[in-house]
Amino acid sequence: MRPLSCVNFRRIDLKFFCGEITSINLFGPNNIVMITWLAWLLIGSSLFMVTFYMNVYRKMPVEEELADSELDEEPKVSILMPAYNEEEVVERAIRSALNMDYSNLKVIFVDDGSTDRTLEKARKYSEKDEIKIIEHVENQGKGEALNTALENADSDYTIVQDADSQIDGDVIRKGVNKLDADEDTGAVMTSIRPLEAETFVQKMQKIEYTLTNFYRNLMAYINILDMAPGAYSMYRTEEVKELGGFDEDNLTEDLELAWRIKKEGKSIEMAFHESAKTEFPATFRQLYGQRVRWARGFMSNAWEKRDMFFNDEYGWFGKFQLPTQLILPVFGIMGLAMIAAGFWEGIRASFIDIWTTGLSLPGFGGLDPYRTALNFPAVIYVPLVASLSFSVVELKVAYSESDSRFEDVLPLLIYFGTFFIIKGVFWMAAILKELGRSEEVWS
Repeated sequence: MRPLSCVNFRRIDLKFFCGEITSINLFGPNNIVMITWLAWLLIGSSLFMVTFYMNVYRKMPVEEELADSELDEEPKVSILMPAYNEEEVVERAIRSALNMDYSNLKVIFVDDGSTDRTLEKARKYSEKDEIKIIEHVENQGKGEALNTALENADSDYTIVQDADSQIDGDVIRKGVNKLDADEDTGAVMTSIRPLEAETFVQKMQKIEYTLTNFYRNLMAYINILDMAPGAYSMYRTEEVKELGGFDEDNLTEDLELAWRIKKEGKSIEMAFHESAKTEFPATFRQLYGQRVRWARGFMSNAWEKRDMFFNDEYGWFGKFQLPTQLILPVFGIMGLAMIAAGFWEGIRASFIDIWTTGLSLPGFGGLDPYRTALNFPAVIYVPLVASLSFSVVELKVAYSESDSRFEDVLPLLIYFGTFFIIKGVFWMAAILKELGRSEEVWS
């Protein structure tokens, strides 16, 4: 048996019993090179995305925004508002819709078999002419609730608004004006902001959405925007009906409809300086449930519409945007695996050090440049710091353009330090749930 002092600290020992050592060399010189190239791939992709969108921003007109309505009279607009167990927020959502400064507006509220007091609270407004309340006795799913509301809509335009969201500003007029003026526009969305950001998880999401809204506005400018979120999106009523309404078996019916609109050759625009405020998950458990559902919905839609990927027929949306949305989760999982392996190797090597030499602090002269916090070569950290620096600059621009003020330093540091890893966790969980055919629910 080899003495412990001869143990190769760059090998993960799987068996140390009865004089036999079996090991796999995960962090040997050859694999360190492979890991370095993999890290450069991940970091390089991040740098590419940041510089790509900043270049789009540089070329984008400074005041690129949907114009105010110039129509002689306001067309009829319906707000489809499905709800399931939203008793805490449903009244705020209804009031925000009814109080919009738009005269020709009707709210079609569908309670999808709620087991709390959602329907009771909605019925407080039933005497108003501007709202129609429909009840599903049993929970049937968000897609079916939306289709029930759509069947009762006789308007020119339709808005989808979640029952945990509030709308404000001139977002309706701007959407109507854009859809009326440009028949090639299939939907209009707006910026998504939090109703409140009180918990640490909500503060991280506030940072995330500030950057996401900025990205989406740039995507709309170059006609690759692929999302019309349930918090707020506007469509032509007849076009949605002609497309067959909302997919009732889809976890992310908003994404699915947006891709169908893109498949029809239409664009999705954004009223960036308006907003829909929505309830962000307050805990990591709630965030986990939401993001895993989104990831599963994306995988389902990507498989169903796989013919759109890398397809010249759909322009840069098919050649660039969809493949990018497919590749980024793969990079996230790869990054998660690298970091997990690095931490494991670092902990294992430290344990062996303590076991063989006792607990002591090494001198600076004895430090191995390859033994870093994650046991990765120092050459990785230079592009990593550069990537983070560019991202911070981009975030600063996003805050400036959205007229928001940055407030929380710690959530920002945690966001840049861990959210990439957390997203990898969400995607891994979604893949495992899909493989296990676990039940799909809407929340």
